[in-house]
Amino acid sequence: MLPSALGISVDGTDLGIDVELVSKEEQQVRKTYATRGKHDVAEAHYSHVSFTLRHRPTTRVWHLHFRLFPDGLSFRYSLPAINATYEPRHVIQETSQFSFPFTADDAAWFFERDKLSHYELLSYAGVFRTAPASSLSSRPRSRGPLYGAPLIFHDVSAGAGPFPYRLLTEAALYEYPGMRYIALPDNNTFRADLADETVALSLPLPTPWRVILLARTLDELINSDVITSLNPAPDPDLFPSYLSYAKPGRSVWRWWRYDTGTPEEEKQYIDGAAGLGFEYTTIDDGWADWPDKWATMKAVCDYGREKGVGVMLWEDCAKVEDTADDYADLRLFLDNVKATGAVGVKFDFFNNETVSRVRLQTKMLVESAKRDLFINFHGIQKPTGETRRFPNELTREAVWGMEINKMSDDYPPIESSHNAALPFTRFVLGAADYTPLALAKEWRGPTTVVHQIALLVLFDSPLTTIAEDPSFILDPTQPHAAALDVIKAIPTIWQHTRVLPPSKIGELAVMARKAHRGDMWFLAAINGKSETQTIDEIPVHFLDSERAYEMVMIYTTETEGGEGGQVKREEGRWDPGQQRALKNVRLLGGDGLVVMWRPLGGDQLT
Repeated sequence: MLPSALGISVDGTDLGIDVELVSKEEQQVRKTYATRGKHDVAEAHYSHVSFTLRHRPTTRVWHLHFRLFPDGLSFRYSLPAINATYEPRHVIQETSQFSFPFTADDAAWFFERDKLSHYELLSYAGVFRTAPASSLSSRPRSRGPLYGAPLIFHDVSAGAGPFPYRLLTEAALYEYPGMRYIALPDNNTFRADLADETVALSLPLPTPWRVILLARTLDELINSDVITSLNPAPDPDLFPSYLSYAKPGRSVWRWWRYDTGTPEEEKQYIDGAAGLGFEYTTIDDGWADWPDKWATMKAVCDYGREKGVGVMLWEDCAKVEDTADDYADLRLFLDNVKATGAVGVKFDFFNNETVSRVRLQTKMLVESAKRDLFINFHGIQKPTGETRRFPNELTREAVWGMEINKMSDDYPPIESSHNAALPFTRFVLGAADYTPLALAKEWRGPTTVVHQIALLVLFDSPLTTIAEDPSFILDPTQPHAAALDVIKAIPTIWQHTRVLPPSKIGELAVMARKAHRGDMWFLAAINGKSETQTIDEIPVHFLDSERAYEMVMIYTTETEGGEGGQVKREEGRWDPGQQRALKNVRLLGGDGLVVMWRPLGGDQLT
């Protein structure tokens, strides 16, 4: 990085100008904690350095904290109260800047949307694209040089420094507006921009952490624990033990194919979930119009319980955002949800990261935890590691996902290049409810069936909402029937994750992941290009070299005439000492590959 300005304006005074050092404290921290997603144990290893500073013109004292990780750095401001009392103050804007010595070899990855562009930073949903990093201030776009997190910079030169991948974001967003980035005209610098132009906040106040991730490889980038490590540990009063009520799993979802149905139609989806061995169903917008909605929903939840399927209910956040009487509307709604026997709530349409909406999200997590309910947030800003403090948040949207393919009148279907960028961009920040698995040709856009199946392995979401109709998934006459046992076996959380060469953002994503059950491994690859790619070699050194495995490979063969493809299944035995790579892997444009290894003598698939 280049020298970059730091500071925060309070009541119109920039406390970063004309300061003196009062004191400095340092602390070394090394600890581990349980996590869910790419791996099951996270490591927090950092040097914490705190500077106490005095603003000379006002004599005001404030603190600047740094945490230096092996794979990144972060800083935050801390403003103490005057006279040790809580006082409202107006935080006008941060003056934090991030300057980089960009060259022609630095590429930036960012998300944006061409239509309804005002939603870009309301719901953090847009197509991931790339451009020269030095061009972000001058690119023609409706939002000008304002970008949302994450921003990823990749030095593609052969002589790149020790960290060719750098990512900007924030962590621990509580009681504060979300941060975006303005690309400045010098073509090297980004300035913090808060979602609230002016906001009244009480002191003392710690800001969220401003984060710069550093990675030598894509594998290091996606396995970083920096963002969650900057969040507080769970409150033991809210989360006294393992969350038996917030279990990871897969959910069917009628809304995507047909909109929300009648109670009987939603019960059919529960039957489908049970037939697939899926754990949940999500009943979306429209259920509140059912006659005697709460009693009817209780009957549906009772039916789901008999089938071993939990029910999740949708709600518009605007219906419960009134702060009167400590969010009485929210608490009453959650009491009613709990009384039906539902297991969680999908809150939607936040469409802002102002401090009022951030407070609402925190309150929802707290009140849901009191009632043993989990949450899926939609229409919301990017994650900042909240899942560590609130493990009852199983996922959130903030992604250009499969809903777009339902909105064909407004947007073109999702391109494979976007999917091939997501594991190394949006998913670095945390889980995303992309709602994968569109198998019918008219719904999946320019991707193959195997590409869609591969997304179940590549994308992180402890609660994975499945787009496709369960009856269609179970249809033995469909091309994907050859992969049904694999689809049913793919978990939603992992013990280990490895990015494999020759992965490249937006062009090719190859990943191996170890399931918690036995020693099962899954490998998935997707082609982000519209033309065929042939991969000379994909290493499989992650397999235990002393074990024998049963292997199932799902791939696509080109049909006669070169149009489309057929789903193929290949089974075999993978013996100790066998070649440690897959050779000459051919992926059609927008295609994918899924391989499952199960140790001989291990768990049987169902």
